[in-house]
Parts: sequence; C-alpha cells; structure tokens
Amino acid sequence: MSSDPRKPENDEAAQTVRDIVLRAAAGHQDEALGQLLDLTGGTDPATVWLAAAAAFPGMSWQGAHSEASDMVERVVERFGPVAGELNLSPVVPFSMAVAAGTLYDGSEGVPRLLGMAEHLPPTHQLHRDLVWAAGHFAQHGPAALMPHALRPSGELLQFEAVLLDRGPARLTEAEARSLWLGATSAGRSDVLMGLHEAGSPLPHELPVMYAFAQTLFEAGRPFEAEQVLLDARVVWYPMSIWETLPTTPVLNPGLRPVVTDRVRTEYFTMPIGEMVPR
Repeated sequence: MSSDPRKPENDEAAQTVRDIVLRAAAGHQDEALGQLLDLTGGTDPATVWLAAAAAFPGMSWQGAHSEASDMVERVVERFGPVAGELNLSPVVPFSMAVAAGTLYDGSEGVPRLLGMAEHLPPTHQLHRDLVWAAGHFAQHGPAALMPHALRPSGELLQFEAVLLDRGPARLTEAEARSLWLGATSAGRSDVLMGLHEAGSPLPHELPVMYAFAQTLFEAGRPFEAEQVLLDARVVWYPMSIWETLPTTPVLNPGLRPVVTDRVRTEYFTMPIGEMVPR
C-alpha cells in the first residue's frame, strides 16, 4: 500500500466505515455492529483500524468490555507496526477500551496498554497516548480514563458565584445557561438541582445533561434521571467518523446505573444525534 498520507485507500476505508456508522445512527445499531465486527477480521489496515474504533461504542453498550479490549489489542498487534507508514489515525478509543475492560470485566490493563504501545512506532501519537494512559491508569485506576459526567465538587467562577447569589428566579435565560454550564464544570450538583427546582430550563448540551442525570440519580430520583438520558439521545453529536453511539452513559461509573433497559433499547433502535429528523 502507498505511504502517501493522502492515500486514496484511507479515504475509501473512511467512507466504508462512515456509511455503516450512518446506518447505525439511523437506528440500526445491532446490524451495523455486526458489519463492523466483520470488517475487523479483514486485511486492509485502514478499514480494520477504523472499524475497530467504530465497533467499540456498540460493544460498550452491550457490555462486551473484555471483548472490546481484546479486539483493540489484536488490531494494534496486527497493524501497529505500519501505523505511521500508512497514516492510521491516532484518534481512536483504544486506551479507553482497555481501561473499560479492566474496570468492568477485570481484563488486563496497564501491561496491555504498554504492550500495545510497543507495536507502534515511537513517533506515532497513539504510541505516546497509550504510554501516557498506562501511567495515568497505574496512578489513578481505570476509572480515571473513563469519560466524565458529574465532576468532583469545586468552586464556581466569580461571575458564576454572583449569578448564584442573585438567585435562579432573577436570571435571564442567558445568565441561567451560564450558571448551568458553570455548575457542570465545577461539579456543583447542589447548584444544578437548585436551578432545576427553580424552574430553569435544562440546556440541551450533553455535558450538562449527563451531569444533571447523575445528580438526579444520586438524589434518589432515577426516573427523572432516565428521562434526561432519553432526551440526550437527540442532542448527542458525533465528533469522529467512527462514533456510532455516545460512550459516556455506559462507561462513566456514576452515570452507568441510569442506563435502564428502556434507555438501551431507544439508543439502539431509534435514530440518534445527527440522524434524528429535525
């Protein structure tokens, strides 16, 4: 294969995976996941690489954490040595897959991350990312590599504290939104709940919705928390071509209990994100 970073093969692989991802997002997650897993057994490095990344979210929603960890290790062992030459993307969730396998299924963690890094050229960004992830994992545990929902409680910024002192009922819509965002960044579940109880509309922004869903659940209000996650299905937007589903609800330890059978069914069988009819 060509080593030109503009390789048409990589473009074709990306389009193949993108077509399947769009099919998944239209409400056909099970079918798409099967197709992606089939592709991971292929021989074209770029296609296998992206297909493994795209299969990871669906596998996470199905609880196949150790299988996902095994898969990404196998892919890196096969194609890591040529990742630089073939310009294979470093923006893939491979370290997260390994950490989730350890956190939820007890599969191997730090040694696996370091072993995967050895199969990559030292100059490849994924090599550096895996080495960093192994160190972070060793120091803080696998949960530290999971996506965030409600962060540890901290201080609001000064202008946000001023808004809080004024009281939610006296804020403009824009000011209330700023306070929702600030409370999310600061992990202030008390402020989030206060805004909600004052009748302030919940912004349709994923970080806020995830933090508030966890806040509701921890406050003993699981049905309201479930509804926030159901509403978030429409708001979610993929940031990479391989993203078929958001992983935060099923990988964040604090948000994971909110993923009921109803949430799982709707995310897997109904259009999500950009594919939701507007």
